[in-house]
Amino acid sequence: MYRFASGIGPSTCTLVGNAIGEGEIGKAKITAMISSILGFICLGIVLTILLIFRRTLGGLFTIDPEVQNGYLKFIVFVLFIEIIDAMNGILNNLLIALEKQQKATYGNFIAYYIVMVPLSYLFAFKLEMGLWGIWFAILFGTSCQCCSNLFFLFQEPWKKIAKRAIEKLQKASEELKENATPTPS
Repeated sequence: MYRFASGIGPSTCTLVGNAIGEGEIGKAKITAMISSILGFICLGIVLTILLIFRRTLGGLFTIDPEVQNGYLKFIVFVLFIEIIDAMNGILNNLLIALEKQQKATYGNFIAYYIVMVPLSYLFAFKLEMGLWGIWFAILFGTSCQCCSNLFFLFQEPWKKIAKRAIEKLQKASEELKENATPTPS
């Protein structure tokens, strides 16, 4: 499932970054929204297919009924985690397009190492939830990451970012012109 987001995310990053460089804030926001919706739709389609064929998929790897039943219990839960995690891939790339990868890095670090790892230990071992505890911690951590990414995206001043990008492009263009050596005729 993550493969869809890993294709949509960088494409979105490029398209949004280009729109910002052109000073087209509306185009950048629409591209970001459409890409996120497209990613969610693609993931929903894959999720639906995997849910429909979950019994068949479980049987591809084992004939042991106990293992198949365990798989059937976890697969629905894991698929929803995968959707959230894949959306994080798209949202992280949107933050990169806005030159805010540092915020994405902080959000990822906090979600995984400050939230998810301690909760995994707490749920799995202290509360004796076992494997379910680890999966609940992963769900909570990836949800925190998704919320932090959305928060960062909505709080960003897109017009200011576009203005700064255009200034950088103009400065780079001027430097190229200054450093260009004339070619002999």
